[in-house]
Amino acid sequence: MTIHEYPTASSAGPGGSRRNGPATRLSRDLDGAVWSIMRTTLCTWSPIAAVRGRRQSEELLRHLHVHPRNPQAIPFVFKYYDRDWGLCASQELRDSLNEDAYRVVIRSSFEPGSLKVGEVVIPGESQQSFVLVAHLCHPAMVNDDLTGVVVGQMSPASCSPAIPLLYVRLLILPETIGSVAYLSHHEGLIPEMTGGLFLEMLGNDSPMLCKAPSSRTAALIAAELRLGALDRSATWELTGRSSTMTSASSMLRGALPMLSLSRVEAQN
Repeated sequence: MTIHEYPTASSAGPGGSRRNGPATRLSRDLDGAVWSIMRTTLCTWSPIAAVRGRRQSEELLRHLHVHPRNPQAIPFVFKYYDRDWGLCASQELRDSLNEDAYRVVIRSSFEPGSLKVGEVVIPGESQQSFVLVAHLCHPAMVNDDLTGVVVGQMSPASCSPAIPLLYVRLLILPETIGSVAYLSHHEGLIPEMTGGLFLEMLGNDSPMLCKAPSSRTAALIAAELRLGALDRSATWELTGRSSTMTSASSMLRGALPMLSLSRVEAQN
């Protein structure tokens, strides 16, 4: 695997900075913690700005996120482009907050750092390439999306000794901005990319769901990969939301048809 590293503020590199921390504590007073990162790493936004002081309950609840359907679950919330603070908790904990005010302590910092992209290249018979993409930017998360990384590394293209028809590029990167950084430094590869497959949330037993931003994209990728078996076993859904590489390539005036493969209920 080749690791590409793009420093903060470099050309098409991360516009923000690396985050240190956070160390988080929500308490009624100095001694009794109600909610702390010692209980779960999901208790804050990712990333998060520092804050320290007493907050009235009305303000605190505006910054407190809960799962919309499961009262015991703690949601994962990321605000990569918002320099603000927020907390995540179960609905049960939120309902128990009946004090007028709480002391909130979030110790974090933003410093210059770098964005990293891992690339595995499997040479093929043709110079044209197909891209497998998985993101790895959600702290403490397995299904979203360490599972995509594992599936990409265990794909037939990665494991088979046979030489594939096309070059296969497996990219492991931060979602969206990682694709932008990679493509901006490899614009010469874009014309050779015939399409790709975005791998995410593949670690449960829900039905396979293939998403495409258009029927033309679905047809192009299916024909390119000869996805007859997948076509019969998976649900196909057309969605207006493009996948990571599609969004990034459009910013660079590329035309990269992408599918997204996951295991989720189709209605969700």
